[in-house]
Amino acid sequence: MDYWTGSTSCWLTICPQTDLLRLRSSFLDPVSSQVKVLSAGHGPILWYQYAADQFENLEAQGIPLGMIAGVKYSQANQRRLAPGDMLVLVTDGFYEWEDPPANSLGWAGWKW
Repeated sequence: MDYWTGSTSCWLTICPQTDLLRLRSSFLDPVSSQVKVLSAGHGPILWYQYAADQFENLEAQGIPLGMIAGVKYSQANQRRLAPGDMLVLVTDGFYEWEDPPANSLGWAGWKW
């Protein structure tokens, strides 16, 4: 049984065109610096590792809630945050942003 007494955050986004729910949830245990991050169709979620000066993309565990009945989701990503590390919760609006000629920024436009 998992029991977390630390900080918890949860984001739910309802897509009005489809009535789908995208979920992003995180659980932080401040004593052990362990964090669990769960995503159902929401992302990206980036873990910045200060000591290595690099980002890791924490993949979603599944599709948006309500898209397919009975779909199974994988376990939450679990990491230990070290001093200087960050979880960066990014909305898809950043990489779907278009410049004036209507070119999407996309993942290639990110400078990690």
